[in-house]
Amino acid sequence: MSGIAIVNLVAILLSPLIAVLVTQQIERTRRKMNFRRLVLQALLANRHSKTSHDAIQAMNVVEFAFHDCKSVRKLFREYMEMLGNQGLTATDEGWLQINEKYGELSASMASSAGLGSHLSYQDMLRYYVPKSLEMNATKADNLSHAMMSFFTSNAAGTGVINSDDAANKNITTN
Repeated sequence: MSGIAIVNLVAILLSPLIAVLVTQQIERTRRKMNFRRLVLQALLANRHSKTSHDAIQAMNVVEFAFHDCKSVRKLFREYMEMLGNQGLTATDEGWLQINEKYGELSASMASSAGLGSHLSYQDMLRYYVPKSLEMNATKADNLSHAMMSFFTSNAAGTGVINSDDAANKNITTN
């Protein structure tokens, strides 16, 4: 058997194995990118409400989904440290810095998920909230504060509010 015949025989025997290995690697990479995109999608879908259940769940898997992305993990740690910094969270300027870091983190995640050329840092900070939803949230906050004020002032008295007290009082809120 000649040298060319042996090379052809080896190529014929190894090509299916090589094709399977390459296909498996492509599939692993595709699944990893899809998972990263799902995490990023959850964060972006909830960027107007970073304390929603979905946003918190997504934030809790960032380090897992981007375990091999040093830039994402570095920005994630910086973002989490900023959230834990009471000096920053106590001021509007601090929250602006935190939101900027969130934009940097999101942009880095988008890049690591293969979307970096399509999404910019500014895209990460932009979101839509209908005015009616904002008004409902404001009304809910006002109602919550009024109820807390009412119950706090009544708790100072007897600690118990009975139906006669509630019926006989004309309660107003600001």
